[in-house]
Amino acid sequence: MCSARILISLACPSVPPMTWWIITSALGRQKRFPFSPAPRRMAPIYAAWTGLLLWLSSIIGGWVENWSTYHQIPAALEHNRRLGLLLGPSRQCAWAHFYQKHLGTFVGSIALGFLLGMSPKIGIFFGLPMDVRHVTLSSGAISFAASAMGLGILKTALFWKAFFGVILIGLMNVGVAFSLALTIALRARKFKAHQRDLIYKSLGARLRSNPMSFLMPRSSDD
Repeated sequence: MCSARILISLACPSVPPMTWWIITSALGRQKRFPFSPAPRRMAPIYAAWTGLLLWLSSIIGGWVENWSTYHQIPAALEHNRRLGLLLGPSRQCAWAHFYQKHLGTFVGSIALGFLLGMSPKIGIFFGLPMDVRHVTLSSGAISFAASAMGLGILKTALFWKAFFGVILIGLMNVGVAFSLALTIALRARKFKAHQRDLIYKSLGARLRSNPMSFLMPRSSDD
């Protein structure tokens, strides 16, 4: 599931640009777009900052989901008489289960949108060089540029610098977000320092011996 989401996040941004390329090719209106995700200057730092925002959005989504569960909002939706008369018993139950299952995802996605959108503006307000580099946004930018400039761009060094820049951005995004989430989870479970060190060493050994297992993990049935 994780690997599928990563592949989708990389592939989906290319669909609208390729459609745009087909239309503009027929009209003869291709335009050039600059490559920005190349791994230089502040891009790795911006990617790490984006990883922090990804982690923060998951915290917000988890907090709202816990708040909803603590106050029994899903149960209230499932047993509300007026809502039952409006939707019917079966649809009311389905809506309540949908709300309970997807609330955290929706809230986390909305929070991430605000964080990614407002972070550069807050940086401008305070005079700080704050920007974001998200793997999906960066791959979309490259797809737009490549589709606008044609297949000849694949022969240029600039394209491949940007391509490997997207890979670096993805690694920084996932690495920072995962590291923060793992650290908070271990502290919440009250693991001691030496126990955390053992887990970190085990993860490092697995990363060296079988890195693809982090992208394509085995199912629980195996």
